[in-house]
Formats: sequence, structure tokens, C-alpha cells
Amino acid sequence: MKPRKRGQFWEARWTMADSTEGTQPGFLTEEEAAIYGKQQRILEKQKRRDGIFEKKSKGLTFYEYLETSYAKGLATKDRTSADYEINLNKHLIPRFGKMPLSKITSEELETWRIELLNMRKKNGKKFAMSTLDKIEGHLATVLKKAVKHDYLLKNPFDKLDRGFFKRKIIKKRISVLEYEKVVAIANAMPAHLSLLIWLGFHTGMRPSELLGLTWDRIDFEKKTITIDRQIHYLNSEVFDDELKSSAAYREISLDELLEEKLLNHRAKFGLGPHNLLFHNRDGNVLRYKAALHAFVQASRPLGIPSGVGLHILRHTCVSDMAKAGIRIKVIQVWVGHKSYDETMNTYGHLFDDDNEIAASVRVEHIRTLAAKNKIRVMQLA
Repeated sequence: MKPRKRGQFWEARWTMADSTEGTQPGFLTEEEAAIYGKQQRILEKQKRRDGIFEKKSKGLTFYEYLETSYAKGLATKDRTSADYEINLNKHLIPRFGKMPLSKITSEELETWRIELLNMRKKNGKKFAMSTLDKIEGHLATVLKKAVKHDYLLKNPFDKLDRGFFKRKIIKKRISVLEYEKVVAIANAMPAHLSLLIWLGFHTGMRPSELLGLTWDRIDFEKKTITIDRQIHYLNSEVFDDELKSSAAYREISLDELLEEKLLNHRAKFGLGPHNLLFHNRDGNVLRYKAALHAFVQASRPLGIPSGVGLHILRHTCVSDMAKAGIRIKVIQVWVGHKSYDETMNTYGHLFDDDNEIAASVRVEHIRTLAAKNKIRVMQLA
């Protein structure tokens, strides 16, 4: 509300918490009245919010909030939402379920972090730091929404550094396969799944993208492969149209070597359900678990260590692209990373040898220039 003039003086005006009008006369200038009115509006707004908070959240427990508000917003077909539900049931509800939201303080969260660090899986091993970071991130999201919807006044995470677990993550360098190993694994796979290895090696597609690829996404005239969906993680569904990020929706080139393999595969084994390239032994949709099992059975006798899965084909593709001198920006788009930094953080070490290669190429270039201009390149002792 704007101030209004009352005789020789100005009157400040604002809206009270109960929606009535508040006034204060006696200001010499309009500016003074406006400043006072603004201050009162802020105070009344806080009173109104405190009142809403008191009404909505008095004695409300963490579990009650999940049931009354938060859980209703979860999309059941969203993989992230499904992961959230697992985290809620396994880690958050047992720890905070009976606790009032207002009692979840920053001190309480610091204690919980230590508990997470000491937590063990069923096999006795500790959880990966990346897993703990996701669990904490989920709780932070829940509490952030509680603040947004007036169930909490402040998010206790605001006083904490959310990089706690990230600083403890030891990032391992990715491993890649030599070409001879790729050939050996492809030959050791069940015949109808040999193409799975070659497709991953040639395209660098994520395993879920490989398994969700259908024949109609391959354009043999334009020599392209369109990646716009993946196999669903639920057995009750076939396709998942929600990829990792907007950058994951992409079109990559189809090389002639892979084209030949694709045509031979269809001629020998046909297509799976829904025109999928692959099918399981029963002719049904090939799921990730079965594909990984086939890869493990084929690769372990060849010396591929435990813990290495189909994703190594993606790493190997990127490694070969880097060795071939393909620019990192091109690789970023090819593999569907949302940023240059993501590509460099994952594959930057593959370019470690580039300095040496660049130096030798540069020397040869300088020598060529010098030869053309009949200039002797000085040799330093």
C-alpha cells in the first residue's frame, strides 16, 4: 500500500497478518512513511508465515510429512523417484520417521553423517561415498520442500557444507579394453548377442541405450543412429523415454563397419520384440541384468576383472576417439554429456598423452614450414 497524505503529514500503510489494513500517521515525508510501511509489511509477512507454520507443522513428524505432502509428489515411473523411495524406506524413515521435523537440527544431521560413514551393507562392506552423498542429498531435498511448503521455517542443511561426502570420494580412473579384447569378448558372447559388444564399441552408447535401440532408429540412408530412449529398468515396461539429461537425446553417425554388422545380425537372428535389436534366449525383451550376465560369462575367463561391466565399451569408444585425435567437444556431443566439464572430468586423463603427440606433430609442422622457406632449424646442444 502506498502512503497517503493527512493534512501536513504522511501516513504509512501496510497489510496486517490477518489481512486488515495497518496504519501509522505522523511522518514528515512520503519517503519516510514508505520505508516504515515496508518494514511493517516484512514483519507482518513473517508473522503470517509463522502462523501458517505453527498451524501446519506443530508436532508433525518426518514420516507424517512424507505421507501428507512429500510422497504425493513422487512420479512412480520416474527412476529417480523410485530411488528416492528406496532411500526413504531403507535409510531415512528408520532414522528420522518418528522425529518431529522441527527437531531435525544441523547438530542432528552432523551426528547422522557419522552414522552413515560407519554404516555397513549386508556383506559387511561400507557404502560408497557417492551412495552416501545421494542419501544425504535426498534428505536435503525433502527438507527443502518442507521449507517451501511452510512445514519448516529453515532447512538445517543451510548451516552445513553439502560437499561432505563428495570430498571423501576417491575417483578411480576408468579402464578401457584393447581392441583384441573387444574381439575376444564379442566372439565369446552368445552368437545373438555378439552385436551388443560391437554396438557399444562403435557408438559409445550407454548400456541401457544399447538395449533400448530399435531398428527404426537406424537410418541406413542418412548413416545415422537416433538415441531418444532406453530400456526401462522395470520389467513391466519396455521403453523409458526419460534419458539422463537433455544432452543424452542425440544423433550419431553410423560407420560402414557397424552397418555391415547390423545387417548381418538381422539376417541371422532377426529382431526382438518391438523391433528391438536384441532379445533374450526366450525371444523376449533383453534386460540389463541378463545382458550383464552374458558379458560377465564371456569376459571373466579372458582376464576382465570383477566389477567391470558393459559400460567399459563406452569408455573404450571414447578412448579410441581420443587416440584418433577427435576433439573433446565433438566427443562430448557424441556420448551425450551435458557439458564440456562432465566429459573432461570423466575422460580427461585419456588426453594426458596429447601434449607429447601435439609436440611431435608441431615439430614436424615447423620442419615442413622451414623446408618450404629453406630455413635451417637450429639444433641446440
